[in-house]
Amino acid sequence: MKRVIFHPEARGETDEAAEYYAAVSDELRRDFLDEIERLASEVARNPRRF
Repeated sequence: MKRVIFHPEARGETDEAAEYYAAVSDELRRDFLDEIERLASEVARNPRRF
């Protein structure tokens, strides 16, 4: 399986979005980060799909 590497700006945007969602609900923040992780795993498993 390949490794997914996020561009530093993308990582910063993800962190900012997670902070925003945390201000609304910690559960929402967790759901957002779980989805990022799920999609990164999917890209790593099958990069040509994307």
